[in-house]
Amino acid sequence: MIEPQTISRNNVEDVLSLTPVQLGMLFHTLNAAEHELYQEQLCFTLAGEIDGRLLRQALACVIETNEMLRAVFRWQKLEHPVQIILKKADLQWKDHDFSTLEPEARTQALIELKQADRAERIDIASHPVRVTLCKLSARQFEVMLSYHHMVMDGWSLGIVLKEWLDTYRSLRSGHQPDLVPKIPFKQFVKLVQQRDKQAERTYWEAYLQGFEKMNVLSGPKSEKEKSDAVFQCCVLQTELQPRIHAFLTRHRLTLATLLYAAWGVCLQRYCGTDDVVFGTTVSGRSAPIRGMEQMVGMFINTLPLRIRAHSGQSVDDLLQEVATDIQNRMPYDRTSLVDLKAYCGFEGTGDMFDSILVLENYPIERSLQAENEWAYIEKAAMAEQTHYDLTITVIDADRLTFEFRYRSGALAQETVQGMAKHFERIVGILIDNPQMPVHQIGMLDEIEQQRLLEWGRNPRPFSEAISIVDMFEAQAAASPEALAVVYDGRALTYSELNRRANRLAHYLRQQGVRKNQVVGIMAERGLEFMVGILAILKAGGAYLPIDPDYPDERIEYMIQHSKVELLLAGKPSETRTPFTGGAEVVAYDEISVDAQMPDHNLGVAYDPDQLFYVLYTSGSTGNPKGVMIRAHAFVNLIRWFTREFDLNANDRVLLIAPTGFDLAQKNLFGALVSGGQLCLYWPGIFDYNRMSNLIQDSRITIINCAPSAFYPLMDFNQETNFVRLSSLKRVFLGGEPIHNRRIRPWIASGTADVEIINSYGPTECTDVVSYYRCDRRHLLSDQAIPIGKPIDNAELYVLGKDGHLLPAGWPGELCIGGMVLAQGYYHAPQLTAERFVPTPHLPSPRVYKTGDQARWLPDGNLEYIGRIDNQVKIRGYRVELAEIESSLARVEGIIQSVVTVGERADGHRYLCAYYVADREIRKEHCIRTMSRELPHFMIPDTFVSLDQFPLTPNGKIDRRALGEPAEEAASPPIPFADRAEEAELVEIWRRVLGPRPFGVHDHFFDAGGNSLLLIQMHGLLEKKFPGKWEIPDLFSYPTIAKMAAYWRQTESAARIEGLPFPQDYYSVFYSLSDTDVVPLPITGMHKEKLEQVASREAIPLPDILLSVWVYLLHEISGQSIVPVYVCGRSVAEARLLKVELAGLTDFEALFDKVRELQSAQKECKRLSVPKDLTKGKPERIVVGFHDADNRSEAILDRTPIDFMLQVRQERDEIRLGFVYRTDRLKLENVNQVLNAYDKLLTMLIQS
Repeated sequence: MIEPQTISRNNVEDVLSLTPVQLGMLFHTLNAAEHELYQEQLCFTLAGEIDGRLLRQALACVIETNEMLRAVFRWQKLEHPVQIILKKADLQWKDHDFSTLEPEARTQALIELKQADRAERIDIASHPVRVTLCKLSARQFEVMLSYHHMVMDGWSLGIVLKEWLDTYRSLRSGHQPDLVPKIPFKQFVKLVQQRDKQAERTYWEAYLQGFEKMNVLSGPKSEKEKSDAVFQCCVLQTELQPRIHAFLTRHRLTLATLLYAAWGVCLQRYCGTDDVVFGTTVSGRSAPIRGMEQMVGMFINTLPLRIRAHSGQSVDDLLQEVATDIQNRMPYDRTSLVDLKAYCGFEGTGDMFDSILVLENYPIERSLQAENEWAYIEKAAMAEQTHYDLTITVIDADRLTFEFRYRSGALAQETVQGMAKHFERIVGILIDNPQMPVHQIGMLDEIEQQRLLEWGRNPRPFSEAISIVDMFEAQAAASPEALAVVYDGRALTYSELNRRANRLAHYLRQQGVRKNQVVGIMAERGLEFMVGILAILKAGGAYLPIDPDYPDERIEYMIQHSKVELLLAGKPSETRTPFTGGAEVVAYDEISVDAQMPDHNLGVAYDPDQLFYVLYTSGSTGNPKGVMIRAHAFVNLIRWFTREFDLNANDRVLLIAPTGFDLAQKNLFGALVSGGQLCLYWPGIFDYNRMSNLIQDSRITIINCAPSAFYPLMDFNQETNFVRLSSLKRVFLGGEPIHNRRIRPWIASGTADVEIINSYGPTECTDVVSYYRCDRRHLLSDQAIPIGKPIDNAELYVLGKDGHLLPAGWPGELCIGGMVLAQGYYHAPQLTAERFVPTPHLPSPRVYKTGDQARWLPDGNLEYIGRIDNQVKIRGYRVELAEIESSLARVEGIIQSVVTVGERADGHRYLCAYYVADREIRKEHCIRTMSRELPHFMIPDTFVSLDQFPLTPNGKIDRRALGEPAEEAASPPIPFADRAEEAELVEIWRRVLGPRPFGVHDHFFDAGGNSLLLIQMHGLLEKKFPGKWEIPDLFSYPTIAKMAAYWRQTESAARIEGLPFPQDYYSVFYSLSDTDVVPLPITGMHKEKLEQVASREAIPLPDILLSVWVYLLHEISGQSIVPVYVCGRSVAEARLLKVELAGLTDFEALFDKVRELQSAQKECKRLSVPKDLTKGKPERIVVGFHDADNRSEAILDRTPIDFMLQVRQERDEIRLGFVYRTDRLKLENVNQVLNAYDKLLTMLIQS
């Protein structure tokens, strides 16, 4: 950490505490990766008779009068940060002259100069204000005024500009400026410190009571990671300004009231809630200080505004409520955000809100823009950045402007552009319809609504006169001798299956089976089962499959609840007479082969609206619910399935799902109406060796199952390179999200000529309503796989809480309409009415509410997010368990994850993570990786490793079978420390947190800490241990135990060693940023001869490659001792080999040396980026070597390695990769190194 310049006591005018707002800005400034946070830049073009010397003198006069322009900020080694008012400030001023450049070159040079000024960090400890003056022509200059927001707010900026130009004009005309002393900023600081905190608490506790934090902007992210994101801006100049001002005058309202109400309605729609909170700024100048309106400083504050909708609320009611809230909060408008969070019970580092709305007056008075012979402003632009994901700035000047400044990792560009349009539209609705009920306000225009409707609908007409029975019978006539069904060495041809089903169907008709009658079928998966369901359909009935392996209670419930009068059983042993519920039981295996029964087709009249099947699926009440599917819905599904994927006589479909599962139904009939072959897998526990043999021997082309049931098949076949799965052409996965990592080895193996289809659909909508055909690129990435687009005649809508369509990118409940809808729940009219609801706003007359959360992607595909009821409240925050599961699944080595919630005896809720991994993974590694993208309250408390997840009979993960989450031992109620480091830290925590009890494993923020106390703790640490801690370190290691471990690690860590490279190798710019890789594949004879060298020298091949790498580094650097970091499993851990080449005469001697060093030093230590590595450009290149497996990634971030040779050994090739930091080395030189290395290998082989 760079020490700031010492300040002479003689130059100190005053020392002040920071206001809470300034402390918050300091906290975010010190913690942020982006130094631009709260770094303001005003660029304006100054025209007239400009004298740079006098312009600088004029600003010096303004600085002398306004003390905050002479403030510097200090916090290092201090328990509480301070702002020091200097008597004389050393103004940073730079001059440039672009007037001699050609216009195009001048424009480009000016753009680059502004960018460079913006990129240069403001030194708040020494020079919080700086000016750059650039001459463009004789009468035109560009001024860049850059300052930190802690110095002054927007109101103050306007004062400074006016005083600066007025003073310059006076000096230019030969007059002395008329500047008078102002009230010291200390008066305001005292006023803030003396506020009535008890009155504040009473007001804000009541105002925020019952509010739950909603992470509004968590949904529509762009593909960039949030940590890599930059702030961007979307500007909309609205034409509503005249109508707005007329409305405000007529209703005696302020612009703030109107815009706050409009943004609140927007957020209600985006969040799907009636209760939202966002940030608003207040000027802070209502304090009783004389002359405050002319003071310069940071007076503004950010306060929460709560917008609540209620029954019968009109637009006029809403506006009046907002106006009242603004008026009522004025006495408490200096409350700090830290106190506000405490008042309403928020814990941790997160903000109460992630968007703020700021109303700004234009900082440049009209008098400064009026032409003046000495100086006037022609045009101006402001660049600023808060730490919030979204800041909406409204400027009411000649035109009303909405500026949406957003973090690209939190919001995609097209999403923000849509938000700006929605905001403008709702403002227009509010002023045009003051009596409209608020719940009727829609934010989408007709164009956007039409686009969403087109994405969600896929109309395709077909003849409803043809039934599934008709389609099967036509196929039986066309290919009577082709095999239709195969099971356990037995088979039926199409003719045999048709005749046997006909015999049983005639019998069922004799027993009185008619249209819409539900007939139960309780039989094991087999030939008889297919005969049975075909017979039921041919007789005009609807089938109800009952698995004999179901628990007795479930079978009894299904039979009694369905009130079936006839129950088919394949053989008597499958009939459980105690549970028949009065139904007649028919052992139909003998009837279907009885020669006395007719075997011709029945020709029963077909009604598309008749029942096709009833399936019982899990119910939220504990009892299963029966879903009634109509015939035309199933015909629609089968027609789509067979047409879209071209099912034909060459296809063999393997059914492994239970017959009572919805996805099994289309597989039962898809092959049989297409001339293909249906292969039935044995019921019970899967034997993946047996299944693999069946796939290979039967040349199976299609499988459809839940992903969790398919992954073990992948794992089982990986050792044999998946050769037994080579016949598969299509794999349909549905029922839960696909984890790419589980399928990736198969896709990358070279033996998979297969298409993966991600399908989605609830039982209530005939199995499949949307699908996505995955391409290879998608499967090999870590991107979530969408659930795609609608099948034929399905209608998909993403709706908000009010039933209105939500815009693309925003999560809402997925509702389904169209032909795919079930008739409802069997014998459950009330439940049917709850889940199948009318929709007056949509083309579909009714939809099924899935309870699933989804959003439209920009390309018109749907993305599944998770169950709405999978939201839980943890530590005051609503979180999505699916988001935590996705983060855990991205930890290297973890291939599947589930997160559940447990509750202690005291009512405290905690998170427990279960995972399946392909290696041993430490809890600390999971926490460290997940902490990069999740706030601390979303990090699980407990991690449990399992060999595999328990599955339901339908092949999905059985969360209930995981059991109660195991709670780890809680921290002791009082601190303990068994080592010196912990003891030192405990004392510092005690000073900061006071008498609160805490343990060494408790999170600082859970123990009562907040952002301001964190700064205080950092000051104490810096004072006692200078240079060891930075603010971000305290976030990465938020417990005493973790802080102590990090302390010990940094104390014992060896100095990072590097090599001097020739000067022309270095890249121009330096920062810890991106890496790239230049590949060098070694194949064929080259590979074979290298392996022969390794065999001859009795040394592992990676050591051969390492030795050549060491020799080349010796040649490049000219150093006789070459330090190389040899990485372990991960590039974040390595051991340092220092190879001395002096006295070595040939490669054999070098091989021996490397082998000796490798044997002597086995232990890898974690590499961390030294703090001094981030302070300017190091003169040495840190080099590494990594013998990687196929799962490793060459990422140098968070390690000090600049240049690394990575080796991957595969069956047919050795893949070398020269991985380098693009900001440290030039590509052309890396290519030179690659060519030199290749030549050395060739020499080695030839010698």
